[in-house]
Amino acid sequence: MWPEVQQALDEKRYELVLSGDDINKKIEDEGLDPGLYELSHLNFLRVSKSPLVTISEDIGKLRNLTNLILPGNKIQTLPETIGNLEKMKLLDISINCLQSLPNDLNLKGNPLNDRRFRKLVESDRCLPRQVIDYIRQHCPRSENSKGGAPGKGKKGKGGKGKAKDEDEVDILCNELRVLSVKDTVPVVQVTTAAKDVRPYIVCCVLQGVDLSGDNLKKFISTQTKLHEGVCEKRLAATIATHDLAKIKGPLKFIAGAPEEIRIHPLVRGKEMSARELHVGLQQEAEAQRKHQKRNNITGLHKFLHLVDRWSLWPCLVDADGTVISLPPLTNAENTKITQETVNVFVEVTSSTSLGKAKEVIDSLILFSLQTGISPEKNAGGKDVLTIQQVRVVDEDGGLRVLYPSRTDLVFKNEKVRVVMPDK
Repeated sequence: MWPEVQQALDEKRYELVLSGDDINKKIEDEGLDPGLYELSHLNFLRVSKSPLVTISEDIGKLRNLTNLILPGNKIQTLPETIGNLEKMKLLDISINCLQSLPNDLNLKGNPLNDRRFRKLVESDRCLPRQVIDYIRQHCPRSENSKGGAPGKGKKGKGGKGKAKDEDEVDILCNELRVLSVKDTVPVVQVTTAAKDVRPYIVCCVLQGVDLSGDNLKKFISTQTKLHEGVCEKRLAATIATHDLAKIKGPLKFIAGAPEEIRIHPLVRGKEMSARELHVGLQQEAEAQRKHQKRNNITGLHKFLHLVDRWSLWPCLVDADGTVISLPPLTNAENTKITQETVNVFVEVTSSTSLGKAKEVIDSLILFSLQTGISPEKNAGGKDVLTIQQVRVVDEDGGLRVLYPSRTDLVFKNEKVRVVMPDK
């Protein structure tokens, strides 16, 4: 097994990028490593600018793939088993030598800009051969591509090429810049006890933000709206935000008896047990109900029932064992964000699924970008928000989640440029 593949297997990676001279030599000599198709946990696979000619039928084993990126190779055909990849969101086979496409191929429902092409693929009588013929006739080819494969573009009359056009388009879009993991950002370790109660946690850092003036209220309002909407009134997921400068890492996501968990809750005057907080909130909810003479209750009181079924409650603690978050109820006063906060540590937890947690944090990042809490601008005067990756690991150190990864921050119908780290 190739070292790159073995490492991805050992570390349970969700992403794998294969490129470079050493990889190209291996592919030329023996094709792709068969062990690659045993990485059933992969979400993102990229093999680019290589002599790769064929893809094994075993590609169908990678059922968790959402992004299969294969540009700039010499691929002539795709196996029928690619149809088994039901979670696929993006397939890039540009600048290859395609002569045919799989007969189970279905391109319906894709947001295609070419109206005639969209009409063709939406037809029940559309055949793969028709797709190939249309691409050959209407899509520009790269200078180096052969066999009629679609390319990335060709030079125009001015000699500047499509790259200039793409640069001009990029600066007219809001931008998300993702930075790779740094030692200065705390790692989050998930314990077995927490996984049994609230299995999914995703984190990142919003770097260099400006929360002065009305920006802080806008940012908090965004979280409230997301809790009501995509979080499904906190039933599906919960957001917590912290001032990174006030966090002492590494962090640990644990679960404990509510009588033993101690936290200084937001806007509360003192530290208390999680049980004391819950009882106090219940009493406030009852008093609110009587005062208003109606059954409806508002604010945090609406979510108290979410912890009733748990004997152990999940919480996030810092390196000193101080609780900084108690999802889905509240986070701590000692790490709260203020108008002076520059770097925001974001955590999203869910009892539902990892996909839901990522959907929520994706939404928070998009709304934060649109709200304009970052003072940075690109050359076109558009907003730029920098996101720092955060690693979530198991108790043994094995990687659970790296966010954001190349499979994240995919926004439909939104003009946002996402710049990921090279590796």
